[in-house]
Amino acid sequence: MYDAETSTFDEPLEKLFQTAQYATSPSGLGTGADLIFFVGTEQALRVIRPQIRAVTTDRLPVFTTSHVNASGFDALRDNGLVGIYFVDIPWMVSSQSLSPSLSEHRRATRSRSVDYQRLFALGLDAYRLAPVIAQQPTQDAPVLDGQTGTLRVDDQRRIRRQLVPVRVESWGFAVQK
Repeated sequence: MYDAETSTFDEPLEKLFQTAQYATSPSGLGTGADLIFFVGTEQALRVIRPQIRAVTTDRLPVFTTSHVNASGFDALRDNGLVGIYFVDIPWMVSSQSLSPSLSEHRRATRSRSVDYQRLFALGLDAYRLAPVIAQQPTQDAPVLDGQTGTLRVDDQRRIRRQLVPVRVESWGFAVQK
């Protein structure tokens, strides 16, 4: 547990990783940890990430929530987040599947809130998915690559969604396959 008002997390990180063991174990992973899962805001992660790197010598992968993508990618501001993994909806991290008009809409509305962006993507998927659900039996319903993830209708007519895994790189977000 960390206090978000604190500017240094040396003591909680040292307790978490038991620095002496961590540094001297043959594998370098004295704690037995395979990864770090961080829950917090992007601002908090920017503060704590360099301190995590110092304690772990960057050996443990760091996973977080889509909160790390609350304000979009900025190469200068987000340089310290390189290597972080998170999941998000395709609309927020990739424009590969967008038509030219949707790409233009996304660029024009980037300054709006993240909640607006996510709601817009949900509306696009609902618009595309409604006729599929109405016209086809569940077992024959196609899998749709939507703006909120890969969508499929299960046998109880519920919509299942798979988000895309993303890694922060120095040039932007890299969608993992």
